[in-house]
Amino acid sequence: MKRFLTIVISIVCLCACGSGLKTKPKNDKSGGVLHLAIYDVTFDEYIFPPTVHNELEKSLACIFYTGLFQYNPFSLEVENAICKTWEVDNTGAVYIFNLDSTVMFQRDECFGRKETRHVTAYDVKYTFHLLANPKYSTYAFTNTVYHIKGAKDYFSLPDSVRDTSRIEGIQVLNDYALKITLDKPSPGFINNLAHPSAAILPYEAVEKYGDQSTVGVGPFSYEADSAQFRFIKNDLHNKYDANRTHLPYLDSITMTRVDSIDQTVDLFVEGKIDAMLMVPSIRIKDILKRIPEDFSYEISESNIVNLKGNFVRYNILRSYVKDLYTNKLNILNFERTYIDKRQK
Repeated sequence: MKRFLTIVISIVCLCACGSGLKTKPKNDKSGGVLHLAIYDVTFDEYIFPPTVHNELEKSLACIFYTGLFQYNPFSLEVENAICKTWEVDNTGAVYIFNLDSTVMFQRDECFGRKETRHVTAYDVKYTFHLLANPKYSTYAFTNTVYHIKGAKDYFSLPDSVRDTSRIEGIQVLNDYALKITLDKPSPGFINNLAHPSAAILPYEAVEKYGDQSTVGVGPFSYEADSAQFRFIKNDLHNKYDANRTHLPYLDSITMTRVDSIDQTVDLFVEGKIDAMLMVPSIRIKDILKRIPEDFSYEISESNIVNLKGNFVRYNILRSYVKDLYTNKLNILNFERTYIDKRQK
């Protein structure tokens, strides 16, 4: 099932890895709910990584999914995520990936009584096969696992044959290590694995929910109903700041469904949402006129780029919303966003 998003006024993204069952330390940045709005939504409440095909779906997917690698939100350099270490041989075509053995999936009933389990190399193998299966993935295939040896042949097989076949270039070495052989050296291969489409998925969730699964290893878990989208802090997440405080700081993010930008502005002025994100430049002058003079807010330029060129959009935030940025990939970064309780 394919989903599409049109104009989104408030989008959230956080790319990180998750695990651990111990209680995490908190500081004065921890806690709080960030309230946003989203409008003109034309997908059916689910974002499934192998089907991600546009910037907006990519942004949403980053909130609750993570792959072997991720992009640093500021430098845009590729960083390790579920993958702890990796190496490539002198041919440039054979990779060994060693996983972080502490990473766990978000809790879900698909895992049975224990409700979660560790991410293993078998999950990576399973996900890469999904990405090479046209039933789940078409656009994402060429941007992720296309160069793995045998992947193109696997993609072209009839469904009945593919179900009993395997991709030649994927070999599990042990529970937390696997070997990937490419059909030829590909300098961009690691970058491809940082794409949100390549987020690692558990077979239990896909077997149970199909392409409506939302189970991953991101810092937030996902909920949706007819009125709201909610992203709730994943207590199994294992990422920390420099002071060893558990990330993300926010307890949750809510996005209320609205019918127009004007309704979003009303909610902002009424104090019912904390930010308006990716506001089109054509509307900014009119919107700012509607905000009372004594209303405390900050405005910053977003970085929006598409095939037609550069289009300026703006983020308008309440002053107590701290460290919320839009990076050069047009993804909103919420990893270290927090609510300054002294200003609210």
